[in-house]
Amino acid sequence: MTAILIVAPKLIDVENKRILDNMEVLVENGKIKEVGKVNSTDSKGAQRIEFEEGYLMPGLIDAHLHLMGGRSESYIEESLIVPDGLKIIRATNDAKALLDAGFTTVRDCGSSAAVHVREAIREGEAVGPRILTSVFILTQTFGHGDFHSIPENWVDARTSGRGSALICDGVEECRKAARHAFREGADFIKICTTGGVMSQKDKPENTQFTVEEIRAIVEEANHVNSYTASHAQGTEGINNALKAGVKTIEHAIYPNEETVKLGKENDAVFILTLTIAKTIAEEGEKAGYPKWAVEKAAQAMNDYIKNIRFLVSSGVKIGLGTDFFGSKLTKMGTNARELVALVKDAKLDPWLVLEAATINNAKACGLEGKTGVVKKGYFADLILVKDNPVEKIETLLNTSNIALVMKEGKVYKKL
Repeated sequence: MTAILIVAPKLIDVENKRILDNMEVLVENGKIKEVGKVNSTDSKGAQRIEFEEGYLMPGLIDAHLHLMGGRSESYIEESLIVPDGLKIIRATNDAKALLDAGFTTVRDCGSSAAVHVREAIREGEAVGPRILTSVFILTQTFGHGDFHSIPENWVDARTSGRGSALICDGVEECRKAARHAFREGADFIKICTTGGVMSQKDKPENTQFTVEEIRAIVEEANHVNSYTASHAQGTEGINNALKAGVKTIEHAIYPNEETVKLGKENDAVFILTLTIAKTIAEEGEKAGYPKWAVEKAAQAMNDYIKNIRFLVSSGVKIGLGTDFFGSKLTKMGTNARELVALVKDAKLDPWLVLEAATINNAKACGLEGKTGVVKKGYFADLILVKDNPVEKIETLLNTSNIALVMKEGKVYKKL
């Protein structure tokens, strides 16, 4: 690959929470070879890309979404009616929108379409971010991933031939489900250890799976050098997941002091998803979400912002995700809404939010030390933003403000 030298007036050093002036980054063979002041690198023969204004920074990461090609807010009906091929095509378009918006890596937490989009991008047949996917969601019977309103054999992907749920009860079934997920191409395992907002008959605080069941799944992931992520909203389900060795806690609406202790012991990452709860609570009824979902989202919102601030103040690692699936309310490419919500609604420090969206999310994706930082030896996953997102986080919402998108040393967008 031809070496590329990127010259920018500003570089956002998220790791050290500082902005550096007049910097250049030399990229070669998909990785960052040198970072330094203008004219300080050995860039002879490199293609030069120079910007007179803007802020160079690591590519953004969404650590929790669903590349399922959804277009309707009635996602249960859509999962049964829309052909899988159409979902894959839609999800491929969504992936392109994500990259255009500056997201160079995403973690799909359950979608049968994502694994195919991932392979198409790897082969060069499609354009999009780096995708890590769980393919399936492991759920107990009457769990968050079990659609309670339809027959059970329509839900499980092994009997229905569709969807992304694997229903498993007991240690041995859990082991087999985890192995099946890896057989079908999963990069990691996603489970549900509590109920949730978008499952009809349970509640976010309901505990699901036993510690023994969770531990069996975690063990299977560890056997193939992978890890487990858990949808975990209620306190006991969060803590059970951490006790069993789960590495990322998704949502984490009701943590407590034990959660903090276990999270630090496990070096876990807590993936905040404020935007989806806020959107369903504020706009869900008008968009046609079920009344029970809107009510549960509104109830959760009363506590979520307070508990987000509790987690941040406790010093655990914070990541972020959107839980978007592609519908009008959860459109891919608008994922920076999560960063904006955490700054504007939860009143978090913009530096902390940028760290969550880059360094910590890289860790959540199993890519620690590989991406998320503008540093020698890391993947050249870079974006250039016209305005300073530390001072104006909402600048990330407008894709026309993203003047450069580079993934692994290849330029996909340059304005």
